[in-house]
Amino acid sequence: MTQVTPLRLRRNRKARAQGMVEFALVLPILLFVFFAIVDFGWMVFNYAQLYNSLREGLRYGSVSGYGSTPQYLDCAAIRQFIIDHAGFSGIKATDITILYDDGRPASTATDASALGACGTTSFSQNSSYLSTDGKGARNPDMGDRINIRLNVTVPFLTPFIRTLVPGGGIQMTMNSSRSIFPGGLG
Repeated sequence: MTQVTPLRLRRNRKARAQGMVEFALVLPILLFVFFAIVDFGWMVFNYAQLYNSLREGLRYGSVSGYGSTPQYLDCAAIRQFIIDHAGFSGIKATDITILYDDGRPASTATDASALGACGTTSFSQNSSYLSTDGKGARNPDMGDRINIRLNVTVPFLTPFIRTLVPGGGIQMTMNSSRSIFPGGLG
C-alpha cells in the first residue's frame, strides 16, 4: 500500500487549483463561441423563412384569384399571407412595402412607371403615372408587376449576443418582383 505524503497532497491541490483557474479563463470564450453559433443558425433560419414568405407572398399577390376583388389588389391579404408564412422572424405589416409598376425595363423605369402602392389597407393610384400609350392613372392589370420589399430587424436569440450588438438584431432587407397574370392560386 502506498502512503500519501504531505508533499504529494500539496502537488494534487495545486494541480486542481490550476485546472479551475484555466477553466475559469476559458469558459467565457467557449460560451461566446457557443452563443455565436446558436445565433448564426437562428439568423440563417430566419433569412430562409423571410425569403420563402416573400416568394409565397409574390405568388399569392400576382394572380387575380377567384373572388370579386383580385388578389393582387387585396393589400391586407397579401401582407397577412407573408406574415403567416414568415414564422418566428417577428415581421409586422409595417415592415412590408407593396408597389406596382407597368413592367418597363429598369433602364427606362422612372417614378412615372409606378402605378401606385398599397397603403395600410388598400391600393392607392399614383396620380403622376405616365403610361406608354398616353393614358393616365389606372389600377394594376395583367402584365403589370407587383414589387414587394421586406425590411425586418430580426432579434438575436441569445441575450448575451443581443446585449453586445447595437439594436439587438440584424436588419434584413429583401426585394422581389413578379408579373401579374390571370389565373387561380398561381
